[in-house]
Amino acid sequence: MAHASALQADGLSTLLMALGPEVGHDYASAYGPAALFITRTGEGKNENKNEGENGGFASRSTAAFDGAFNATLPPSVSGEQP
Repeated sequence: MAHASALQADGLSTLLMALGPEVGHDYASAYGPAALFITRTGEGKNENKNEGENGGFASRSTAAFDGAFNATLPPSVSGEQP
């Protein structure tokens, strides 16, 4: 979550976390906050594992985030295979 006001960023990030990654992304895309969602993937998402055969991480950002930071995450962070 990126916002010019730390107070608003805090409140919006709490809202987006409560909504969950899918609905939160839809909300942020519709209303404009710059947000990056990083979620755990695979079978190991409830275990204390960072990556491997049981899962890893995936990222999803809003257009506002991409525009603000002109950034794309490398495959190792986004969970894609190189």
